Amino acid sequence: MALKAGKRTVKLKPSLADNIGIPKFPDTNIASEIAQPIASAIDSFRKVAEADAASAYKADFNAKTRDHYINLQEKFKFDPDGMKNAIDSYTQTTLANTPNIFKDYTTNILAQKNLASLNYATKNFRARNDQRALDLFTENRKGFENDFAFTISNISEDNNLDDQSSIQTINNTTVNTHFLNLNEIYGTAKETLVDTNRYSGVKLGKNLDSDIKNTEILRVFSIMKSLPKNKALIYFGEYQKGNDQFEIKSENFEGSKQINNPIANQYRSYINNPLNREDISKEVLDLYEDFNGKNIKSLTESKKTYNIDQEQEIGGGLFIGKFENSNISNAEDYIDKTYPGIKSSQADSFIKIARDNIDIQTKVTEALNGKQVNLSKEERPLFTQAMFARYGINNENLTDVNNPDLAKMLTIMADQNIQPTAIVERLNIKQTADFNSPGAVQNFRDNLALYNFTKSKFPALSIENSFIYEEANKLTPTGKADDKVLGTKLNNLAGDAKNYKVNLQNIETNLAANAPLVFDQFVGIVDKLDVNVDSNFFYKLATGKENPYVDVLQTKDTTFLPIRAKTLITPQVQSDLLSRVKTELSMMVGASNFDLNTDEGKKLFDQATFQALESMNLAGYGVTKLNSKDPGRNMLTMFPYERHGSVQGQGLDNAIIAIGEELKSTLSKSEQIDRFGAIIGKDRQPVNITDVIKTALDENRKNIVIEWTGTMDNNGKPNYHLKIVHEGTLINLTEGDNYFKPGLEGVPEAGKSSSREALITTLAQNKYDMFMQTFGHLLDGDSTAENLARKVIYGTIKTGIKASDYKFYPDIPFVDDVPAEVKPFAFIFKTLGIDVDLKPYYQQAAKIDAEIQKNVSYDERIQSNSKLSSTDKVLESAFPPHKTKYTRSNLSKKYKNFVYENYLDKSLPLTFRTNNYMAVMKTDSAWNGEMTDISTGNQAAIFASPIDSIRAGVRVMINNSTLINNNTTKRYDDQPTIEEILTNYAEKSDVYLTALESKTDMTRDDIINFLDPEQMYKLIGFMIEHEMGSEAFNRYYPPGERFFLNAMIKEGYEQGINSYGGKLGKLRWQLILILQMMLKKY
Repeated sequence: MALKAGKRTVKLKPSLADNIGIPKFPDTNIASEIAQPIASAIDSFRKVAEADAASAYKADFNAKTRDHYINLQEKFKFDPDGMKNAIDSYTQTTLANTPNIFKDYTTNILAQKNLASLNYATKNFRARNDQRALDLFTENRKGFENDFAFTISNISEDNNLDDQSSIQTINNTTVNTHFLNLNEIYGTAKETLVDTNRYSGVKLGKNLDSDIKNTEILRVFSIMKSLPKNKALIYFGEYQKGNDQFEIKSENFEGSKQINNPIANQYRSYINNPLNREDISKEVLDLYEDFNGKNIKSLTESKKTYNIDQEQEIGGGLFIGKFENSNISNAEDYIDKTYPGIKSSQADSFIKIARDNIDIQTKVTEALNGKQVNLSKEERPLFTQAMFARYGINNENLTDVNNPDLAKMLTIMADQNIQPTAIVERLNIKQTADFNSPGAVQNFRDNLALYNFTKSKFPALSIENSFIYEEANKLTPTGKADDKVLGTKLNNLAGDAKNYKVNLQNIETNLAANAPLVFDQFVGIVDKLDVNVDSNFFYKLATGKENPYVDVLQTKDTTFLPIRAKTLITPQVQSDLLSRVKTELSMMVGASNFDLNTDEGKKLFDQATFQALESMNLAGYGVTKLNSKDPGRNMLTMFPYERHGSVQGQGLDNAIIAIGEELKSTLSKSEQIDRFGAIIGKDRQPVNITDVIKTALDENRKNIVIEWTGTMDNNGKPNYHLKIVHEGTLINLTEGDNYFKPGLEGVPEAGKSSSREALITTLAQNKYDMFMQTFGHLLDGDSTAENLARKVIYGTIKTGIKASDYKFYPDIPFVDDVPAEVKPFAFIFKTLGIDVDLKPYYQQAAKIDAEIQKNVSYDERIQSNSKLSSTDKVLESAFPPHKTKYTRSNLSKKYKNFVYENYLDKSLPLTFRTNNYMAVMKTDSAWNGEMTDISTGNQAAIFASPIDSIRAGVRVMINNSTLINNNTTKRYDDQPTIEEILTNYAEKSDVYLTALESKTDMTRDDIINFLDPEQMYKLIGFMIEHEMGSEAFNRYYPPGERFFLNAMIKEGYEQGINSYGGKLGKLRWQLILILQMMLKKY
């Protein structure tokens, strides 16, 4: 709108005080000698008022935003999309209501919190996604194995079948059903787990060997069950020798598909190995012995096994439709009531499915009520299933486009931007049948109607057979009505679709001839999709939306003005995008002529581009400027750091500088020259890599390179290498498996590395925890700041195990005037711009370092202990048992050094200083893990780990029972009372029993089932406390800090049970073998 003629004078207020409502003092006409002091007083008053106002605003803003972001992080813990929408909305609203004078401050704080919150949600989402893929693989393995066991067990117990019929049916089922299922499971696992670097191919091979082993065990066992006992034992004896009377033969296979199944080949190779056959035979004999009632059924009462797949079908207890309308709210209670006696190994999976069904049905209800729901990638398929179940859509009525419920369902799913996967799968079925066969044309008509109906709701939906459907749509009504005409046409179309390479070549030729038009089309699509304006600050502020294709075509920047579309379509971006568009086009047009110069051609090109962008977005593609091919210019690549890296902005710059400082500090002069180059001069000096890095950062990271290595870490995140281009040479700043992981990613997880590394990591974590207890409130819950704090502390300990060795970060003024142990903390706050007085912390910091030095000294004594072999030192824990944190790997550690230093110290309890927590006595033969090179002067054994003692204690108790048939004296039966156990376990049993009844809820008359883990854990825990003495026990293992102790009890118990090789309550091997020989001779 044009301004009116004339000028209007706008008089600005003279100061910030006027803008925020502080009273203005009137001008005066007092003489100058009086006015000057008054003016000074007024100016002083205004400055104080301004400072107070700014301080009050920031304090109020920080408090409100902290609480808000805490709520967001809990609400969207696994939902990056939801988090992005929430923080964008909050940022927009907050900035709109912020006084202009505070907008820079507010924008900066919100940007930090937004980045931290989005990274938090993304990290959780990806970790859960990877775990679910592994869980699904495990569930499928278990499910098919249970199905197989259930099926062949029923066959072997079917009285209507004679022996030969049963055996033949068992073998037929094995090769024609179970082998095919295994092939499907492992083929899928290779594609989804191994090929995506989420699982090791070696591990997958071992899993397959294990499943083949279990298959053969179940097959042989079922054959034995179908035979009379004498024949079964003779058959088994021959099987052990490698002579399988009822082996799988070619006639068991239904066809070549089954015979050539890779699983069948792997099966033959596996069972022909004598060692594998020996292992199989042992487990088969165990099962058969159980089957014949030689086990103690009352102790090993088997729980029920349910078919998890069948239970999720219509009518099953886990069918998703059962969870509608909030009629089921507690998953645990529901599974307990619906599946009585379910095995604990199955219960967790059933509960998880029930819980997921409850959660997803809640979201379905919200969607039906018109609310936009936030769904993770893993939730989308389940949401689709729930929608189909809610509207009663299934395979039988899927193509009924006149069904109003189908229309309602698709409308809601389109509004939620969720593709109907069941429909896509139906429409993507390969058209290989002869369309002139009965029913084929009608089936296609149904699918065509479904295709047209679905595409009306989802125009960009990618269908592999879209070429055939679109061509069919072009037929005249008469042509569609005549089955014979339509069948012939469809057969021709299906044949055209097979000529993929020819079709693709034709498309490439046409696009090459119209290169300028291709570029214009791309530019037009970018404009249509608003990709080029999505980064614009004002656009984001106005819309509060994020374009899903922005991450594919540009970096995550916010600009003052929209980016021109032509700028985004660089030659490299165009080339990569075009290759994918060609693939989409080839599926869409088949053998039809494609010409980009026609309106139809442009329309198809746009649709193919849209579908290509969608697939690239899902595959993690994006644009990066941090590339080595053309540094500083946009390049399309997989997993660009700007899109997938966890640290951005100033935090990223600091991390890059840190790498340079570390290299300068750790590489020799000659190594630096070899790696970075030398400065020309008399005294040959290496290039100052830190200066090179800072120059690159000052130039907007030009010549900085962060590239994906092609590998993923254990959490499924991309691994990157950091490089820099200097004078035309690419310099590697990280190499090998030393990946660039800024922030918390650079700190190893405690308990996941070698003994020395685990010590360093644990000490770093301890120091970090102490730091956070004192100063954590100053970081305001900022995860980026916390990551920096932890990395600094870890770096100081890793390089010298003392704070004074800190040197791997940029120099910060005023850090050298504090004690050495405080320097890392001073650095953290100076870097973050936080002014804090650290003097009150000097004494506490010294205590922290003193504790660290004590642990380091212990580790050094381990390394110098001549009684420990090199292998012992690798296995030795860097901490005594009572100071060790729980990790699974720590359960395999040994504590010999602790024993060597303390076993003669009588000020310590005997069981504590000898790792003999169960007070086990020596025997003629050494216990597993017993240290026989030293002695306390009595009959108490000494162990390398408390776990070894617990294992031995379990064996002492069981050996005294009739549960095991060995050469030991039997003092009680299979299920003794606690009084019977303790009377034979200890000399002063009266004291033991009195303590039992005064300190626990157990009594001397309680009956113990040695095969009940929970009962045994409780008894063992009491015995350890009693043998060590309650006062000492509570000192070394205070209440609330017994997690590792409980893990040792569980591990020791399991080792004790497993040490019997599955023979508890069973006939001895010798008896079975003698019986075999007698029967064979007879």
